[in-house]
Amino acid sequence: TRPLFNKIVLIGVGLIGGSFALSLKKAQAVTHIVGLDRHQTSLEAAKRLGIIDSFTDDMASAVADADLIVIATPVAQTAKILSAIYPYLQAHTIVTDAGSTKADVVLAARSESGVELLAVLQEDAFEAGQLHLASPEGSALQPLTLPYSLDSDREIQR
Repeated sequence: TRPLFNKIVLIGVGLIGGSFALSLKKAQAVTHIVGLDRHQTSLEAAKRLGIIDSFTDDMASAVADADLIVIATPVAQTAKILSAIYPYLQAHTIVTDAGSTKADVVLAARSESGVELLAVLQEDAFEAGQLHLASPEGSALQPLTLPYSLDSDREIQR
């Protein structure tokens, strides 16, 4: 069968990003994963371990023709990364993050592009994380605008 994604860019090749990449590879859902990370040694190790297929420090070339961009860095870096990748995004490119909070991510994404945002809602996330850190079982992709809203205190409320 044909992979779901031709090119994925993984920004942050640590535990969360690496687990996600390995899950996609195991499912044969991706042709090529490009890694970006602040640490050259992390990129080299991720390539040696088969987590990524290539790596670069050039944001423009990494993002070019990407089907999916996964931001798996500390949440405090997400706004800066969104600003850096925005000029190179194509209409078909999906951007997602693995951060544990969403309010700042939502604000940053809306200020950059005004795009419709989606969130992955997971039932029993703790238990699923123990078994399969990046497993799609129990997950659903939903528009972030419903049932969530951003209040004046910059927090997502249900």
